[in-house]
Amino acid sequence: PPENMEMRYFDWVELRDLYRSADITVVSLIDNTYSAGLTVLMEAMACCRPIIITKTVGLAAEMVDKGLVWGVQPDSPDQMKATVEYILSHPEEARSRAEAAYQYFLENHTSEYHIEQIVRMLQRVASSVTADAPVVVQAKPI
Repeated sequence: PPENMEMRYFDWVELRDLYRSADITVVSLIDNTYSAGLTVLMEAMACCRPIIITKTVGLAAEMVDKGLVWGVQPDSPDQMKATVEYILSHPEEARSRAEAAYQYFLENHTSEYHIEQIVRMLQRVASSVTADAPVVVQAKPI
């Protein structure tokens, strides 16, 4: 790696501080058919940082399509460089997108949100069950 980069294990406190102090979080992925990079994406959203992610299938593409993060095509270093330069030269837009992504994270991707979803599903099942009726639960992706 270049002199100004470091590759090593970072404990949680160090990692959180890196996210919080980052000008941009970049999630660079190879082209794939599975949803990769989600932990970094969620952590960066939770720390309210501007994010560039390789636009691959799944949540990455969804966040790009919603305008919450910047997306670049896989294997496109020129597009990645141009996007980094754009974000650094447009700090108000970067801050606005980071705040929108943070709000989206709080509204849709916290543990509390998922627990509330499970409770609502269980309440619907409980309210529709009679003493003699069988219970059928079909899971839907959240």
